[in-house]
Amino acid sequence: MAADHLSESLSQSAEIHLFEKRKGLGRKLLIAGSSGLNVSNDFPIVEWPKFFEGSWNWSKLFSDFGTDAWLSQIHGLGFETFLGTSGRFFLKEMKASLFLKAWTSRLEKAGVTIHTDHDFQAFQKQDSKTRLDFKNGTHFVSDQTVFALGGGSWNDEEALIWPKAFQDHGIAFHDFTPANAGYEIDWPKAFLDEADRKPLKNIQLTTALGTKAGEILITSYGIEGTPVYFYGTPGLATLDLKPGLSEREVMAKLNQGKENFSLIRRAQKFLNLGDAAQALVFHLGFADPKRAPKTPEALATLIKKFPLTLKGPRPLSESISSRGGISLSELNPDFELIKFPGIFLAGEMLDWSAPTGGFLIQASAAQGYSCAQAMISRI
Repeated sequence: MAADHLSESLSQSAEIHLFEKRKGLGRKLLIAGSSGLNVSNDFPIVEWPKFFEGSWNWSKLFSDFGTDAWLSQIHGLGFETFLGTSGRFFLKEMKASLFLKAWTSRLEKAGVTIHTDHDFQAFQKQDSKTRLDFKNGTHFVSDQTVFALGGGSWNDEEALIWPKAFQDHGIAFHDFTPANAGYEIDWPKAFLDEADRKPLKNIQLTTALGTKAGEILITSYGIEGTPVYFYGTPGLATLDLKPGLSEREVMAKLNQGKENFSLIRRAQKFLNLGDAAQALVFHLGFADPKRAPKTPEALATLIKKFPLTLKGPRPLSESISSRGGISLSELNPDFELIKFPGIFLAGEMLDWSAPTGGFLIQASAAQGYSCAQAMISRI
């Protein structure tokens, strides 16, 4: 994003080089868009800051480069977007690979030089310039530099080397931890035999952090899904399996046919529970005869507040994003290192976090734009 905005604004009056550690660009974009690329969210932009962790002027960032600007950027590459029922914007062409190819092609046509297989190792300031050293033994000297080195999420390779390069210069760094990750739950085998990889649709998850409606996927280790990514935290959580009905309405439905059906049979017949929800109620709600609900009132309460114990998040290598990184206190409002003018940082390498649903990619694009704008003003 930074390279694109620089090349567009400077009209080839400056040399722009983009360095990538792997053999190809955009690995995380390809992973995120493997089954449809979610690029933004239609939630009112003025309210976006409440979803973000990290002390920063998020309001200004999204005022400078908000949803409309980002969608316009995407449309300029020849791709249409659409608004899904979940309030998220997607590429109409669901293949992120085509989007990445078009974006890379535009950079190359604009004169941006792309260097792959360049794994950053260290930097040194040389007067007003910055020397970049790479693992392959090469180095490069720049007037201004944007680092967008990423966090530890989806990283199943060797440990990240770049944090040490900044710590060696006295720049504060907080260890990466999982964000937007699945959570572990000790499921009974009998439950998993029926429910593994099945969704709990139209439910509402409540934890100590908040409440979020949506869909949750049952996995062999626990649960995944947007509500979990938003408000997952270790400890007691509850599921509302029928958020569209009050507890009294659930109870009324369970009171139907009471002469002919057991409680669990009534739940199956009159509440239209999905397969995973039925398995959850049966295998966890009725597993212990001493604690199993004995009345429609008790079962209605259970269905509206089904208890789960979340043990902890999945490893960082499996998480969608991360918390931690370079402290935001090390930057000025332009994402420039206070200690090293001319060096800008952006993206997941910084200590901020946001939920999935378009917030992460929108914020990353906005940070790239902000860095480029600041660089242009210094030329």
